Amino acid sequence: MEFGKAADAFYKAYETDINPIVNVVDTASVFNAGFLFAIAEQYDKAIVGLNKAVEYGYDNDGDVFYYLFYSYFSQKDYDNAKKALEAGNKKYPENEKLIEGLLALYSTAPGYNIED
Repeated sequence: MEFGKAADAFYKAYETDINPIVNVVDTASVFNAGFLFAIAEQYDKAIVGLNKAVEYGYDNDGDVFYYLFYSYFSQKDYDNAKKALEAGNKKYPENEKLIEGLLALYSTAPGYNIED
């Protein structure tokens, strides 16, 4: 599967939407672009898309925060990974992905490990 190409297509759809002529934002497009960039391990692009989704108020029941965590965590940016989880957990404390992310952070990330 070519997730990167699919992500590019979703992001191009988003860019078309924000053109002043169209001026209608499809928040699902920017979320899907960010999600697929994360799956394609293009984390910088994932972070941009997912943060735009958050700016537009599209959080997909908290999943946007998990994929932000995942992208930051994969880049070993543990501080921003933690911030993404905290923001998501504040709004969606029962989201299982966010809980799993917290477990991953506190069990494996240097400086966040419970034993540190």
